[in-house]
Amino acid sequence: MLQTLVPARVLGRVAALDWFVSLSLAPVAVAVAGPAADAVGVVAVLLAGGLLSATVVFAGLFRPGVQDPDRHPHDSSQPPLTG
Repeated sequence: MLQTLVPARVLGRVAALDWFVSLSLAPVAVAVAGPAADAVGVVAVLLAGGLLSATVVFAGLFRPGVQDPDRHPHDSSQPPLTG
């Protein structure tokens, strides 16, 4: 979806930002998961993380435009991105 919605002239920057944010959250996850595993156990943390991840992905599927971006265009108050 990223390649179809982002203009080619800025696709590299947007993809780099996507990777940067994703990878920068990994140390945060480790900093939270370690103490949580000590407190409640590894299995509980893994189950909670899996359920949280699945819930976020599943909920994201119901946002307008995710399943069919052509049917729900972006906010019309913003100017369209042109490539």
